[in-house]
Amino acid sequence: KALRWSDIKRNEETNTLVIIQKKTKTLNAVPIGNTALSWMPPKDNDDFVFHLPAKANVDAALKRIAKKAKLTIVKVDR
Repeated sequence: KALRWSDIKRNEETNTLVIIQKKTKTLNAVPIGNTALSWMPPKDNDDFVFHLPAKANVDAALKRIAKKAKLTIVKVDR
């Protein structure tokens, strides 16, 4: 959800996703292949790679779809 273009470091040889984990404050660097980059949307003025709806909006939409399809919603504790 929070992938940013500024997290992707590019040079002639490699593309690397560099992030710091929130919980552990650990730096992670993961190579990204050209195929993965080709699936990403074109870069625009915004730093976010993906523009996803908020979780609450997705949950509400899924509930409407389930109701129309007459599906029973079962809550699962995590």
